[in-house]
Amino acid sequence: MNPLVYHVVSGQAFFSGLAILLLAVYFAARSPFGNRISFLSIVVGVIAIAVSGTPLSSWWYVVLGVAIVNWLISLRLQSGKLWAQGVLVTAILVSLAVELPYHFVPSVHRLGPQSSLTILGDSVTAGMGANDASVRWPTRLLQDRQIIVNDLSEPGATVGSALQHSQLSQIPPGIVLFELGGNDILGSTTPEKFAVTLEELLVATSREDCQLVMFELPLPPFYNRFGQIQRRLARKYDVQLVPKRVFLSILGDQNATIDSIHLTPAGHQRMADTVWNLVGPTAASTPK
Repeated sequence: MNPLVYHVVSGQAFFSGLAILLLAVYFAARSPFGNRISFLSIVVGVIAIAVSGTPLSSWWYVVLGVAIVNWLISLRLQSGKLWAQGVLVTAILVSLAVELPYHFVPSVHRLGPQSSLTILGDSVTAGMGANDASVRWPTRLLQDRQIIVNDLSEPGATVGSALQHSQLSQIPPGIVLFELGGNDILGSTTPEKFAVTLEELLVATSREDCQLVMFELPLPPFYNRFGQIQRRLARKYDVQLVPKRVFLSILGDQNATIDSIHLTPAGHQRMADTVWNLVGPTAASTPK
């Protein structure tokens, strides 16, 4: 995967954008040519934040935007610069503090001796149909790690189609792992429909004897709403979100995919290792 694409889709561009905004403030305060450099830095920083698809609340983006505009006006008028600078720096630091926790791998309850791993996934997990002879990562976990795996993944699955799975009401105790949503984003599912079906799916799988774990969606630029919905419902239903960089690092690994999405045998092995490190019963290391 192109490093720039990874930087953007993983959400790392958001932090780069915040850093560039801080540099803009620094140049304005220190350099005799600071205003011009600051303006260019602001433009680059705002673009980096915008294309990162980071699903912060829309109202917070408004707050950050107002702080930027207010600071630029203060530079232009040469009035109230220190106050405007303080407001902008505070907004940047709060943005950092709010977003950063989503980039750490969560603490997930490990699989016990009698618990199972249920997987609801799309073709990244299920493969591309009858012509795909790859040993898929759920099968690798079953064979190599000797754990109970309940694979409900289907090629082309969306959140809505997973909701219709006949075995959804029969999920055994353990961990329920969601690898879903990519086809919703790439297809015709609206954010409103995505919100309704995802909540219904979480309601259907939420039980005291099940820990819900979900891969956060790597978002294309300006698809923030899907991520906002995912995070909001994860908080509501106590779902552990795995940072998008973890999933994206698999898709971006050399020789891991056929077409940048569907996994090769090497990709299935990498995915199996990643999931095992996340939920396996031993004190395995977390994904990097």
